[in-house]
Amino acid sequence: MTEQTLTRAEQKRHCNKAQLAELFEVYPSTVDGWIRKGMPYVVRGSLSKPWTFDARDVLEWRFTHDAPAPPVSPDDMVPTDRRAWYDSEVLRRRLQERDRELVAVEDAKAAVETALAVISEGVNEIPGKLVAAGVPDAVITSARDALKAELAALTDRVGVLTRG
Repeated sequence: MTEQTLTRAEQKRHCNKAQLAELFEVYPSTVDGWIRKGMPYVVRGSLSKPWTFDARDVLEWRFTHDAPAPPVSPDDMVPTDRRAWYDSEVLRRRLQERDRELVAVEDAKAAVETALAVISEGVNEIPGKLVAAGVPDAVITSARDALKAELAALTDRVGVLTRG
């Protein structure tokens, strides 16, 4: 197909190697690598002739060609690959634990229980502060009952998280 027989839209989509690199915000050497990997082109370049690409075709190729492969289940791996995967998972978890990105369940439970104890202590001090402030007994009793109910509900919700 010659330039004269191309539609106006096709002509606007055509670009050379430098324009393509600018369009994708990469170096021209990256475009060379894409060409080696089978990126589509309109005109093959040479010393006397520049490469010509259809930007739409290249865009489509980039999004389909470099799509990540779907994950493989360890159950579908050959034994040596499965062992390598398992060893890498063990190492990854150790690193996550070392960097405190992953916390042992026992440590998390202890932290939640400590937080709950601190909250309970603070909530249980509220009625005494109300007495010291001269709040009427009926209000203090009502507040104490409401606080106990909320604290019990919180304890139950946290207990559900920390069990098992």
